[in-house]
Amino acid sequence: MREGGFPAAGDGLDEGGRRKAVDTRGKLERYDVTVSSPAVAARETAEALGVAVTVDDRLRDICFGEWAGMSFEQAHARDAAVFGHWLESPQDAVPGGENMADVRERVGEWLSAQASDPQRILAITHPMIVRAALSVCLELPIAAAMRCDIAPLSMTILSRHREWRLQALGR
Repeated sequence: MREGGFPAAGDGLDEGGRRKAVDTRGKLERYDVTVSSPAVAARETAEALGVAVTVDDRLRDICFGEWAGMSFEQAHARDAAVFGHWLESPQDAVPGGENMADVRERVGEWLSAQASDPQRILAITHPMIVRAALSVCLELPIAAAMRCDIAPLSMTILSRHREWRLQALGR
């Protein structure tokens, strides 16, 4: 997203995102397995990168409930007080949405399943999912992980030797 808002699962890449992904093609390190969120943008990113993916629902973006597909301005106009609360506590659920504690649990289950897998895995997913993974791997409180800026088409590299480690953020 180039403007602040709450993406919907059916939103695709814009032309700038598609160009950036295509420009990255061939520059990625080699991975044994590539998985992605079921979101259209994640699958389009994989296509633009030229990689085949297996979709894993545990990598889906946080559910933005009633605000999915809205800009910040639209959510504010709909209910300024609720939007203001969310700005102060973005780990809380938006109306009809999912909270970050639930996302953290789901992503933690996915990470646990990968812990004993020696394969190099590329996961194409969303900033909120990366934040949840950082919260799990680094044992960060969710509120602290929410303060990490995760740029579109950036790469966060995690490794595991007895415990998870952050090797790079935003590369």
